Amino acid sequence: MTPTLLAILLLGVGIVLFCVSALESALFDLREHRIATIAGDDETLAQQLRGFLETKRSRLGNVLVLSALCNTGMAALALLLVRRLSPSLGIDPLPLGALVLGTMIVLCHLLPNLLANLRPRWVFSIVSPPVNQLCLIVTPFERALDSTARKLTDLITPKSLQPTIEYQDEELETLVEMRRDQGALEGLEGEVIHEILKLGDKTAKDCMTPRVDTFTLSKELPRDEADRLIREQPHRRVPIYEGAPDEIVGVLDVLAYLRTGNENYHTHIAPPTFVPETLGAIELFQRHLRAEGSLVVVLDEFGGFEGIVTKSDVIEHLVGDVAPSEETEIQDLGHGRFLVSGSARLDELRELTGTDLETDGLDTIGGLIATDLGRIPSPGEKISLPPIVATIRKSTKKRIEELLLITQDDEPRGRRNQS
Repeated sequence: MTPTLLAILLLGVGIVLFCVSALESALFDLREHRIATIAGDDETLAQQLRGFLETKRSRLGNVLVLSALCNTGMAALALLLVRRLSPSLGIDPLPLGALVLGTMIVLCHLLPNLLANLRPRWVFSIVSPPVNQLCLIVTPFERALDSTARKLTDLITPKSLQPTIEYQDEELETLVEMRRDQGALEGLEGEVIHEILKLGDKTAKDCMTPRVDTFTLSKELPRDEADRLIREQPHRRVPIYEGAPDEIVGVLDVLAYLRTGNENYHTHIAPPTFVPETLGAIELFQRHLRAEGSLVVVLDEFGGFEGIVTKSDVIEHLVGDVAPSEETEIQDLGHGRFLVSGSARLDELRELTGTDLETDGLDTIGGLIATDLGRIPSPGEKISLPPIVATIRKSTKKRIEELLLITQDDEPRGRRNQS
């Protein structure tokens, strides 16, 4: 083989190794939080990077195998070229080989690594497509090598040093902190994971609303009185008892009842779901509280009514005030009634209700009421927003979460608090 042909082959393998080294370095540095920075406004590239991140281990394996093959090929070609050139040039093979090796390291390793750090977008956009095609050739070899390496590692590693699947809570918390320090987790994501870990030690009793703080309704109440109490309370599900308050016989779907107008609420009572107070919180959520608006009745060791747990109760233990609202912003219940969240926009309400609410530069119904009163109203309070009467169904110390709006065309003008 002539020196010219060897030089051409060496150059070709060097170009491939340059691309492989650049992609290898870019993949090592790829993190979730860097995708937006690298891709910019290119959504196609962003999706491609997410795919790289999901299959990062296998892709790195392919790239490393391809890099090893290219390095081996370049070393062999370089030795042959030095052997052919040194006699004709009258140069000692040792310094000539050192010169060729140094050039290979700079051009095929240091330079592409620097390029990957400075121009990762260029590497993923231009370099990755052809390298990925080459990686397909070595995929079977990489899988066989990976399987063999795993078996050899398990064989020579003592059982006491082999990793286990189960982690202690302290170890998991340390891993979360490490991932957050690496930028793979945002601050809020790390906090939520910490709360999930804590939830594993909690039971239904830890998450429940105690019986003394629970709104319940007697099945034997007169229809008018029951209707009034249902409309004033702030909850989506209400436990119904018969006889003694301990005897829970059903759960009322308040939203379904409000949508039907004056129909008897008894038709919307469903059988209750009972759980022991010792049931784990995670198991409780997985078995009973996955559905929207779900509610379970917690019983003590003697079968007595201890309290209730809703999906919101469990979510509140996880993320507290940052929990996303489960309610849609505006629900038309018919008959001039609307169930709305505190963040519902005033312009949308004006369009749906046909009323002209005074905004004073405010955007949401919750902001309008809180500004008008100078405080956050409590659940059950009624506020007049002529020609609308708003009943607060759910609120916290910081904001109004849910209201029932009833349009009354004959309501006197002027705003007033009716609580």
